[in-house]
Amino acid sequence: GVRAKLSRQAELWPSVALRGQAQRLRSIVWAVDQPEEWDPASIIIGGAFAAFWRRHFPGRTHAKFACLLDALVETYETLRSGEQQALRTWLRPDPDGYVNIRDVALILDAPGPWRGILFCTSWIELCPLELLQSIIGGVGDRHLAMTATDLMIESNLRRCSVYLPGWSRQRLCQNLALFRSLRVVGMLVAADVGSEGLIIQFPFDEIPQQLQRNSSAVAQTLRDVLKDNTLAVQPTHRASTARCVSQVAPDMFQLGDERSKHIAMSQIHRRSSFRLWDDTLEMLELQRQYQAFVKNQVSSTSSACCTDTASVAS
Repeated sequence: GVRAKLSRQAELWPSVALRGQAQRLRSIVWAVDQPEEWDPASIIIGGAFAAFWRRHFPGRTHAKFACLLDALVETYETLRSGEQQALRTWLRPDPDGYVNIRDVALILDAPGPWRGILFCTSWIELCPLELLQSIIGGVGDRHLAMTATDLMIESNLRRCSVYLPGWSRQRLCQNLALFRSLRVVGMLVAADVGSEGLIIQFPFDEIPQQLQRNSSAVAQTLRDVLKDNTLAVQPTHRASTARCVSQVAPDMFQLGDERSKHIAMSQIHRRSSFRLWDDTLEMLELQRQYQAFVKNQVSSTSSACCTDTASVAS
């Protein structure tokens, strides 16, 4: 059933990730061989962010952070001052106020710019089911709004997560090597567990299993990149993103009464439309790539047939 489907997706994940990195390498080779024709957006994997960059910063490798912020506001919605500052912290503009496409792509590339914004500014909105349970429960027990199915889903999400003791979102933001490494292998959410550590959530449970196995190639590569053999990657045990959400949500959304709950749910529902917009652009880009692939295949086949016909005629 669902478990088998997820396992099949997990099997394809390394291939998809490698294809994305291969696309970036081809783009770099293109930049070296034909710099005058190179499109900087070709290093972007996701269709939504590629469309965003080509629309607002065509042919450019750098952009003013203020201009990037204006473009994001135009595409999505106005960001509060705290959200703007959080985005600035994660994007790290240089002393002149510029950010380069490489660092921006690390945040805003697949699975879409809006999810990247939420990762930096409001990570709990990346956990919609857990957030809904917390809002319904208010300042009380979140389990009051949970069904047996919800409990099973939370258990599955624990298996898709790892725990980094002694780490925090702030420390992860400052450690570019670890952040890049976790992003490449599929990090979706980073949640503080109080002041004790950090939970990292992935799309599938195979990734955490590999990270926790010290002898695995993924774990060894991570230690080599970080040049740190002391990095502890542990199972989450009783900790979970759902618990982290329940600790943060009441203060973030001020869940004091039914009216405030309704306001919070309306805001979350409205902002969820931005994810659908990104997903639509992703599908359009995949459709464009498929059409280009078919066109190239037909062209190659036609050329081969013409060559064979000419050989026979001669």
